[in-house]
Amino acid sequence: MQNLMGMMPGPFGQSEPLWKKIVTNSAGGTAIVLGIWGMISFSPFCIAAGAIQLTCGMLMVLMEGVPFLFQSCNFPGPIQKCAGFCGERPAWQKAILYVVLGVPAIGLCQSLSILIGSGLILCTAGIYIKDAIDAKRSGGEPQEEQPAAQEGDMDDVEKAQYQ
Repeated sequence: MQNLMGMMPGPFGQSEPLWKKIVTNSAGGTAIVLGIWGMISFSPFCIAAGAIQLTCGMLMVLMEGVPFLFQSCNFPGPIQKCAGFCGERPAWQKAILYVVLGVPAIGLCQSLSILIGSGLILCTAGIYIKDAIDAKRSGGEPQEEQPAAQEGDMDDVEKAQYQ
């Protein structure tokens, strides 16, 4: 395992930054807890929204957490197979899935626990949207270090900043 901001090789061949795995797993775990909390209600809509959020949080942990925890824990074969299939999806497919699963709970119930949990799911979708745009911009390859600006590339304001 490399440093915190480095790339962490996954068991299924993908490698993503460790911070992204930590953020997505934290968002999924928080969505699970807040989904359970949201289900403690008298409103049937809030109970349904909590169940949707709970399911989405479990799906996030399955998709993101199982490959992350694969090095230290043993999971049954079907879960490993499902996590491998889901983990290999492109970023834009994960983004669409998280947007589609995060919005209905907010539409059903606007309690604080549902708003925070679904908001975290939508923030995870935003991370994957950014990744999809970056992959599209770079032609599907990871972005590499940009070369330092040369003297001829700078305008007057930038030259003044470096002097």
